[in-house]
Amino acid sequence: MMLYWCLCQYDFSWEDFYHLMKRFTSLFYIIIASYLLDLFIPSFRSFIGYPKLETRLGIRTLGGLFAKQTNGNAWAIIYFIYYRYYAPQTKKWKYMASAAMVFVSIKVKDIFGFLAGLFVGYFKKVRLFYAVILAPTAMVLFYLYMIFMPQHYASYFGNMNDNSQTARIALTNTSFKIAKDKFPLGVGYGQFASPMSRDYKSNVYKEYRINKVWGLTNTKGAANFMCDTFWPMILGETGVIGLICYLCLLYMAFSPFLRAYFEDTSDRNVLFPSLVFVMYLVMTVAKPVFTGPPHSFVFWGFAGIFYSLYKKKFTMYVSRSQHRLRNKA
Repeated sequence: MMLYWCLCQYDFSWEDFYHLMKRFTSLFYIIIASYLLDLFIPSFRSFIGYPKLETRLGIRTLGGLFAKQTNGNAWAIIYFIYYRYYAPQTKKWKYMASAAMVFVSIKVKDIFGFLAGLFVGYFKKVRLFYAVILAPTAMVLFYLYMIFMPQHYASYFGNMNDNSQTARIALTNTSFKIAKDKFPLGVGYGQFASPMSRDYKSNVYKEYRINKVWGLTNTKGAANFMCDTFWPMILGETGVIGLICYLCLLYMAFSPFLRAYFEDTSDRNVLFPSLVFVMYLVMTVAKPVFTGPPHSFVFWGFAGIFYSLYKKKFTMYVSRSQHRLRNKA
């Protein structure tokens, strides 16, 4: 969030935006090549020093040069939005390849967030009525997911047979208990479901008897899922008042973009931060994309850049070389 406030102080132009994206896109071919190497050479990631092959839902995941597939997805979202909506000379294969980066990661929450952004962008204008259609559709899809992907469901929401808790469910349930017991300010910063609570071994997990849940034991060499949620961290650490304040901050930062975007989803003055917000909002169900890097840099960084851009008339920037080519033509 500090990144957002800092960038808001600078008066960006559309030329600045295109210069920035030129830096990002300079790595595009290298990143795509690394994904192809990962696809055709299964030992590629171990060769460059990353962990052994990972499978999700019985499918081998791809991550190219990225240590974690979710980090690659942050780049993929930037590339997709830029090549799909902003690039002066759009080539369809580039944004299709960017979308493929998300899908081959087999990160379900990232894929759902990405699809949610595409769904919203499908409509020229977003009306409240669409939520009435989307809500039951989402419930049906979740039911089908629970039936046809029981192992993945159990890894996120607990075992259907013995009602055991996974880390995410334990953190979510406990955050409500904390909000009630420690009303209205929670247990305090760095005490629950955050990296600091893990590093400094907060006693809150033991107090609420979830320190034995797999992923919350904080034992050396064991899996650690203390930071795998977002809203439970906000509610548990800052309480009801902190949650309300955080929602107000999100509203202040993104409501100007979203109001204009829902009126016209093709408005490039607000499309980038609005689409990122929709995608990441879905992802917050299972990871702290608003506060954890690299996603938080994308989320708050582009919001800060577009704070000044959305007030200016959109101008497609053409480089000098492209301008010369157009003149020759």
